[in-house]
Amino acid sequence: MSLSDHMESLRKEYPGATVMSRRDRDGYAIIKLQFRPEYKYEFDSLVNFDYEHELEKFHGTLEELLRRSSGDKHLSERLDENKLQAEI
Repeated sequence: MSLSDHMESLRKEYPGATVMSRRDRDGYAIIKLQFRPEYKYEFDSLVNFDYEHELEKFHGTLEELLRRSSGDKHLSERLDENKLQAEI
């Protein structure tokens, strides 16, 4: 089996690994498999978290839920109705 065939079979067997090769002083091939650590959470999304954007999405979702549950009335209209009912 040639070196390139062996490296290709390792790439198929370990799809998440980086397969590298080099030659030692005697000319023998040394193959190195390098694995990246797998984390439970996606680190990049935690670092790049935009609180204001997520808060806007949350308020938009909440507005939509309240609109659908109140018969297509906006939140401000519903709050105004509640104030009127509380005054009566």
